[in-house]
Amino acid sequence: GKVMSINADALSDGTAVYIANKGSKLSGGSLLHLESNAIHNQNGLVQLDGNEITSGKAVVINARKLTTGTALDISGNTNLTSGNLIHVSTESSNAEKAIVFEANDLVNGTLMSIETETLSDGNALQIMGGDGLTTGSLMKLQSNATDPSNGIVQVNANNVRSGKVMSINADALSDGTAVYIANKGSKLSGGSLLHLESNAI
Repeated sequence: GKVMSINADALSDGTAVYIANKGSKLSGGSLLHLESNAIHNQNGLVQLDGNEITSGKAVVINARKLTTGTALDISGNTNLTSGNLIHVSTESSNAEKAIVFEANDLVNGTLMSIETETLSDGNALQIMGGDGLTTGSLMKLQSNATDPSNGIVQVNANNVRSGKVMSINADALSDGTAVYIANKGSKLSGGSLLHLESNAI
């Protein structure tokens, strides 16, 4: 059943529910607080159905003046095992950009940060699939930089004493190549396709 029902079938540019707080004193409070003791809710404590949307946006968060705060915070979980704090899924076979992060004006700083200080046997980032991979790639990095002094890809593991900094496994490799470095231009002069340096004694 329904405790409250709001029908606005002809609504176009208006708002069905509008909650305003035009003051500046809201600190520990909330404009909307939902609470439940449900344990196995399958449809979500908050459910949004917009199955007819083809363009536009289903959810919009505007925080233009945000500096040190957080627009969306999912935290406080200590019992997570096989679940997910964020699950994004699509059944499209031609999705060009299923997830997009844009920060085209970013000069200094970090667009995405993954922090796992106590990680031992797990993975900070795992990409799986690609069983039918031909001309595609599980990871593609592209840049138009002409003089990246620290490298397009940089790996810092200066405290490693034993073990491996990078491992490539290709047990079934026969006619392929584990590492392929190409320079099909004709301008290479004082540079190198591969440079190894060590101060070992």
